[in-house]
Amino acid sequence: MSGATKILMGSGGVDLPSDDEFDNVSFLSHFDGSNNGTNIVYDDGSDSNHTITTAGNVSQGSFGPFARVDGEWSNHFGGGTRGSSHLQTAIQAASSSDFTLDGEYTIEFFVRLNSTANQYFFAIGDVINANDMELGLLSGTTLRLYQGGYKVFSTGSPLTVGVWHHVAVTRNGSDLVTCWVDGTALGATFTVTADADGTATVGASLYNGAFQDSCLGYISNFRILKGTCLYTGNFTAPTAPLTAITNTKLLTCQSNQFKDNSASAHVITKNTTGGGLTPSISAFTPILTSKGYDTAVNGASAFFPGTGSEYLSAADSADWNLGDTFTIEAWVNPHQNEALNTVIEQNGSSGFYYSVAGNPPTSMQFYQGIGSAVTSNSATVTQMNEQWNHVAFVVSGGTGYHYINGVRSGSSASGISIGDISAALQIGSTGSSTNPYKGLISDVRIVKGTAVYSGTTYTVPTAPLAAITNTKLLLNTADAQVFDSAAQNTMLLLGNADSSTTQKKFGTASLALDGTGDAAQVRLGDASRYNVSSLEGPFTIECWARADDTGTAFLWCAGQYTIELGISGSTFRGYTAATSYINFFTGGEFTVDTWHHVALVRDTSNVIKCYLDGTASSTTATNAAAFALTEGIFYIGGEWSSATAVATPWDGYIDEFRISNFARYTSNFTPSTEAFPDKGQ
Repeated sequence: MSGATKILMGSGGVDLPSDDEFDNVSFLSHFDGSNNGTNIVYDDGSDSNHTITTAGNVSQGSFGPFARVDGEWSNHFGGGTRGSSHLQTAIQAASSSDFTLDGEYTIEFFVRLNSTANQYFFAIGDVINANDMELGLLSGTTLRLYQGGYKVFSTGSPLTVGVWHHVAVTRNGSDLVTCWVDGTALGATFTVTADADGTATVGASLYNGAFQDSCLGYISNFRILKGTCLYTGNFTAPTAPLTAITNTKLLTCQSNQFKDNSASAHVITKNTTGGGLTPSISAFTPILTSKGYDTAVNGASAFFPGTGSEYLSAADSADWNLGDTFTIEAWVNPHQNEALNTVIEQNGSSGFYYSVAGNPPTSMQFYQGIGSAVTSNSATVTQMNEQWNHVAFVVSGGTGYHYINGVRSGSSASGISIGDISAALQIGSTGSSTNPYKGLISDVRIVKGTAVYSGTTYTVPTAPLAAITNTKLLLNTADAQVFDSAAQNTMLLLGNADSSTTQKKFGTASLALDGTGDAAQVRLGDASRYNVSSLEGPFTIECWARADDTGTAFLWCAGQYTIELGISGSTFRGYTAATSYINFFTGGEFTVDTWHHVALVRDTSNVIKCYLDGTASSTTATNAAAFALTEGIFYIGGEWSSATAVATPWDGYIDEFRISNFARYTSNFTPSTEAFPDKGQ
């Protein structure tokens, strides 16, 4: 966490050198897969070892339900402006006496901004009422509280775009209100005797019943203490995820679901106005990992585009004659605007299907069409989209129950027995390619002859599922050969792109591209969504590149021709929508059949500079624009042609690709002599 003390996470993985800025790495791939490795080959981990066939590009990635442990997640907020058509987005806990702040209190959180636009981080109550409160940033420079009038804590850019900060607001027993950033009290304090009361809103302010000026970025570990002024002098910012200490009334933005981890267990709801994307769970966090990403510990997932023609299947088998006792379960993270998402089915018209239902999705449905049709619907839950949910349909002796996140949901269904349907089993779409799933799925398991869960509640799994007795299908979706070691994004390999051991700068392999339309398509941001992300503020995009020829080709392209980098003959050049082509190196410095380190850096003054093998080009550009990633897509190995194809493709190899959300290099440097670190300490 830049600007504050780092937080450490323990997990398994490969021991590599550390990077104390790993909390600002939004993408990292070592491309260390097997030779000719892709992301669309799936292994069934059950003893049956069914062959899994992939239709289309159902790609595996590292953003799964165990990418982080509980306490080490964040929420992404899309932002917006009151009175405009922009998205307004926030999460809320309903009005409660817990939020009647009539004495000492502490409200604290971590925040990472993507913009300096006007935005609010939280509100208690509706600020049309003078006693209720909100905290926000005005024009990127003024951090102010509203409660009985505006209280300006700082006018000197207290929060930096692209940096994680710890922020706290406290009131002590003398009604003195103080704001702290990274453990240091800001200059101004105020005496506030008014008491806030009402709904707790995170990610925006609430004004006359509507959101205003939503946060543009990420919030993690949001906590409200009622009755405790936790900080009375400058302090060292927290070095661990926040916990439910005494007097904690709300603790959220720290799990793989929208939930309150305080003893109050308030129901957290998501709300938007103006259309667009709702808040989402994110593995981008101020918490530094102490071990590298490990599929056995952190799990993985598969991304389903929702077209109907892209799904997984396993041939008909007696294993699918499930009888009247069985368990079907999975982790699902559905996209927000699909009415019916088929998780798994066998010939939906005469067999069965198990689906996420509702628009936005808020329930589960099981349908069996053998003999007299049986339709079983779970109870409606608060939300399921853009978060990880463990779902299970458990049948014992013909009676079935739905479970959502460890809680029995809805009434029982009877008369369930699945016989020989004589059809392939499909994941992500029905046999007629209808009701396709859009989003992420992880850990699909079918257990025949066993009701794995019983009772009204159970503890949801905290690690990838295993092949227990009677398991007939187990898809851990953890077989990707090219993945994001930051555990945030999914990569789709296009054309003949694969990992190759023929050439590599470090490790065992690199990304091999043949110049005929191959590319790696990275869905930056929260992997189940499309247009979440853009490159705001300072950044560093870097890799090792080796070209087979110097024909015109691009190493990468962010969105639809917004910013890209590549070669044209003897010229190494970049492009931005505002500055057009920029010839960084023109003397043939980039040579074929040679590994070169390439970095494009935008610093805090918005100067864009290119480094080749650690040496800066004398040619620079200045551009403060947020480079939008059209449909959330970042292409490695070409420039945007469409959401599914590249133009001007790279012919050669790429290794160690990293995107950092800060200016990692500010002067000439010696490139790394080993693989980039994928841990924080």
